[in-house]
Amino acid sequence: MAKAIIAAIATVIAGLIGGAIGSANHVSDLGVICAVAVMGGFIIYFREKKNQNDPK
Repeated sequence: MAKAIIAAIATVIAGLIGGAIGSANHVSDLGVICAVAVMGGFIIYFREKKNQNDPK
């Protein structure tokens, strides 16, 4: 559960930072793009980490 909370907080922070940078540069959707990219990275990382620990 702690990993999910950390991922959610990191995604919100990335969205806020991306939104601030995007609004300054007239790219209104940059916050959403950053948030989705961060969450996608977390999903890929934790799936690969789980697969490495799962012996077949």
